[in-house]
Amino acid sequence: MTSTLSLYKMKKSNVLTADLLTGLSVAVGAAESQGVEFDVNAKLPAGFEIFATYAYTDAGWADDYGSAGVFKNDPLINIPKHQANMLLFKNFAIGDHEAMLGAGVTHLSKRLGQTAANFYLPSYTIAKILGSFNITEQIKLSADVNNLFDKKYYASSYSALWVQPGTPRSFTVRASFNF
Repeated sequence: MTSTLSLYKMKKSNVLTADLLTGLSVAVGAAESQGVEFDVNAKLPAGFEIFATYAYTDAGWADDYGSAGVFKNDPLINIPKHQANMLLFKNFAIGDHEAMLGAGVTHLSKRLGQTAANFYLPSYTIAKILGSFNITEQIKLSADVNNLFDKKYYASSYSALWVQPGTPRSFTVRASFNF
């Protein structure tokens, strides 16, 4: 098992936001963020492996910028306080061929969707499945299904009128050749 724990505090200057009067993007000042990030990678009983991450982020404006409608400690857009990912998989053999099956989940908490407004994007949780099969030592076939349950979610936004929907269920099949 390996694990990492990170604590951080950062300040960024010249952060862009929309000017309320003109609607143009302007560099209004500084933003601060602090938080904790944790990850663990472990081999479990029965040959399973897990990769898990968690991040807590507290991000906001460092000062008041009244002309842009933001004030000290107001949250920044598109930054969830909580974000977690987990992937559980197992490598195994089918005859003389290596194979892998796995499943994962991603969760993001609600986050501000527009600066200087009370518009929040809702939290979401999406799942995925994946697998691979080594046909030969050089040829590997893999596939995954992202957003397994076809959950409707919103990935990001600039404002309540400009919201980026999340990707619907998608299937990907790949073949790779190593030489």
